[in-house]
Amino acid sequence: MIIYFTKNISITIFSILALFLSLIVTTDGVTDTLRFQPWLTVEQEYTDNILFVENNPQYDYITTVSPAFSVKKKTSRFDGDITAALDTSFYQESDELNAVDNRSSGSLSYLFTERLKLGISGGYIQDSRSDREVGETGLIFSGDREQMRGNFSGQYQLSEVTVLEASAGYLAEDIDSSNNETLFLNSEQNNTFTVGFSLSHNISKLIRNTNALFDIKYMNYLSESPDVRAIAYSDLPEEILLVIADPEDGSYPELIRNSSSESNYDVFNISAGFSKEMTERLSFFIKSGASCVMSDETATLSITSSDTTLYDAASSFDGGTTWGWLLFSGVSYRGVYDRIDVNISRDVKTASGLNGTTERSGVLVKYTRNLTEKLSGQISGNFYLNQSDRVSRSDIDELTINGSAGLTYNFSRLWRGSLDWNYTNVEERERDFDRDRNRVYGRIVRIFDFDLITP
Repeated sequence: MIIYFTKNISITIFSILALFLSLIVTTDGVTDTLRFQPWLTVEQEYTDNILFVENNPQYDYITTVSPAFSVKKKTSRFDGDITAALDTSFYQESDELNAVDNRSSGSLSYLFTERLKLGISGGYIQDSRSDREVGETGLIFSGDREQMRGNFSGQYQLSEVTVLEASAGYLAEDIDSSNNETLFLNSEQNNTFTVGFSLSHNISKLIRNTNALFDIKYMNYLSESPDVRAIAYSDLPEEILLVIADPEDGSYPELIRNSSSESNYDVFNISAGFSKEMTERLSFFIKSGASCVMSDETATLSITSSDTTLYDAASSFDGGTTWGWLLFSGVSYRGVYDRIDVNISRDVKTASGLNGTTERSGVLVKYTRNLTEKLSGQISGNFYLNQSDRVSRSDIDELTINGSAGLTYNFSRLWRGSLDWNYTNVEERERDFDRDRNRVYGRIVRIFDFDLITP
């Protein structure tokens, strides 16, 4: 029910975004630009492990056609955009995996005064690719995902050198893994509420080109995992001594197991640090702090047969309070031909697909080189370590390593093509196994550009 409620919220946010875009088309006619930009992406992919499993991996060729568009509106005070895309995937061998996914997002901000700026954003994702975010989180989803999100933000210039930012966001997602005849329902429903405040103060009078940073954030994460499936009589708990047989033919009625787990996490983060521009091309930042996680878990289990409850149990667990440390750091170089990014982080994040939160440590290194005026190449690598000690379920201890390399060629302003290779290895230390996958994919993008209103 929460997922549909949040869907209504997202639809409302998109309606507000669309209304604002339409209302201001005629404002500030001298300086306005309304840009409508559609584009079409065709991608051909080879992967040697389409389901990202540890045993008996299957290879396949996947063709994905993705029409998309964006509408952008910008004035001296207003900045808004809406983007939508449709991804239609065709599998050559496993055509039962053919799918149509969609994603959309929108945002707007308005400068009410020279000091005050407010913004709103929202998004919707319907996705069948379980590995979609393995490069950003290190996690593999267990099924099809539907996600809605909304966010409100504000920025206030306290003085010439001090800026205060605040934000509040809500995210709801449903990951459905119901995919065989005996599994009636297996899903994970996650709801996340966040609120945060950030303060930036320019201290260039003390240290040249330097800003002091301070952040405080609260997150509430609620995850529910219902699981309804048929089971064999040999799987009955020992507490059940009565077996019901059909008196007419002596057959046994079907047994249905209904289990559910619920996790509730309250996460408090506080961090401080600074950012500095060493030169016009080189900059870095670093923040460190502490996290406090308070959690509780509830598990229920019932077994029914012909509408008769044979077993019913519930238990609650107090996860206690866990303290941890935070780190956010990065170095960025922007040269004429070269771009280099190095990031090291440790944070408490939601673990979609794993019914909880994790302490996520990550390292990212990326190098991009402009080889010619139209040709560029990039190579990158990252690893993520997701860890969490839990009371009622198995602990999380997963190490994910990603490596990639690719070339991009800009045929013109409206045409570009790319060829990429990607390797991913996920080691689940708790269960002592790992799985890996190679992907090679080529992509052609055609952009159509329209300025509906020009200065």
